[in-house]
Amino acid sequence: MKTAIWWKAFPSGEGLRLTSGREDRDPTWSPDGENILFVRGEGLYSSSLLTIKKNGAGLKTLLAKSQGFIATPNWGSNNQIYYTLLKPRKTLVKTESQSEECWGLDQGSVWVYDPSTGEHSSLLDDGNDNRHPVVSPTGRYLAYISTRGNDGAEVKVIRDRGSLFILDLKTGERLRITDGVSLNGGPPCWSPDGDRLVFFSFRDNRPAAWILEWRKYAIKD
Repeated sequence: MKTAIWWKAFPSGEGLRLTSGREDRDPTWSPDGENILFVRGEGLYSSSLLTIKKNGAGLKTLLAKSQGFIATPNWGSNNQIYYTLLKPRKTLVKTESQSEECWGLDQGSVWVYDPSTGEHSSLLDDGNDNRHPVVSPTGRYLAYISTRGNDGAEVKVIRDRGSLFILDLKTGERLRITDGVSLNGGPPCWSPDGDRLVFFSFRDNRPAAWILEWRKYAIKD
């Protein structure tokens, strides 16, 4: 299966197909609006992180065939790239007659890539399921979804067992904003002024996007 990255202008309807690679997904704009960052699936449990200019030229690989499932990258206004990484996990399944290895994806962790140096390192890899990092318009705060401090999947429905957190990238302070947030519904979204956050949840047993003024709900974690 092949998927492509496009952009579409509104309201003119102008558009351009940028890629036609293998499993291209999760596009996001650079801070200056001149490039698109996206993920390319490279087969089972392997992903690459690439950029391309909005005119379709200058395809560039940032991370090549990283082991694991890269998802929801975000190119912050601080010129750092944050992304979710789910690494492969091996489980041994035993029956009365045999044992077999089964592979799946482990919990998520948040990584950061510096385009100016090419260095990348883990930022949130603490034994919790951390996903969907998004930098605030000012570049100071990082919103993300995590199971930190929550009950396990056996107690709470897995789709909404995440919580919305904010990490102050300047001070390192962590703020818990709200619980009952979907781990699989996509990343949160900042308002242009940085005062509100939109997140996805199955509250009331139906999928919906919710919005809140995060400073009114923030609790130091």
